Amino acid sequence: MKNKCKFKATWGLYDWHSAKQASVELLNKIRQTFNDDDRTYKAFLDITATIVENPSEIDGVYKEVSRLFKDEPGLSIEFSKFASDGTKAVNPYEKVMFKCEDDQFEVDMILERLRQVERHSEELFAYYNKKNRNEFKNSISIVDKYLTILDFRCIKKLYGDSGDDMVEVFRRDPIRVGKEIILPRVEQKIKEAIELRSEKAEIWRKVCSENHQKAADHRSSVPKKRKMETFKIWDKSSSEADEDIHEITQFRHINSGKSDASQLVMESSAEQRIV
Repeated sequence: MKNKCKFKATWGLYDWHSAKQASVELLNKIRQTFNDDDRTYKAFLDITATIVENPSEIDGVYKEVSRLFKDEPGLSIEFSKFASDGTKAVNPYEKVMFKCEDDQFEVDMILERLRQVERHSEELFAYYNKKNRNEFKNSISIVDKYLTILDFRCIKKLYGDSGDDMVEVFRRDPIRVGKEIILPRVEQKIKEAIELRSEKAEIWRKVCSENHQKAADHRSSVPKKRKMETFKIWDKSSSEADEDIHEITQFRHINSGKSDASQLVMESSAEQRIV
């Protein structure tokens, strides 16, 4: 049976800050290499974004990155340092530490995604305040200029089954929907992520402290099982999603005399749900 690659976000480093710095250095190197081709760098980010959602296997991701970097084999080799062949024996203490580091990485990535949506949205609103409203007739192209694919993916995750509807309405009516509905939700989730990271920091520190030395000793006894949580910062309860969808429908009723893009989208979405 073929050995599957396992993703180790820290290259086996137990110092989380050193591992994070190594990741940042690789990203900077890729960006500088493709300075004249921003599409390649963005394609790399989109490909590797799947690692966050499924960190256990990166076979497909590695192949795509290799094809993307076919003219820069050195980058492919450097990227491969983030993977092992899955055959190296890993003692139980190492597994505990890897899990702890993965949890920290997950929370940091979620927080960074949310902050990016917040930052890009505020840049969009600032642009709107400086321009004439008539220039926003083609709102979709303007929104796409300020928000990235990763931003839209983040918004979709916040709203679960209603994610596609929320993104579509936001792109067609960015100022009202963005300012009054989506941005407040993003800010709330940022606050929750910061609180969670602060809450878990001591636990993570203790886990690493307890297992660091033992991880290097394969003769150590099996560690006690510690429940490691799966973080659900992205998730919205169905009631929260319903509240935001309800707010959008209120826009439709308030502006019933206008041919509003968000109104048409929400009516179409409602019809699809009824069918």
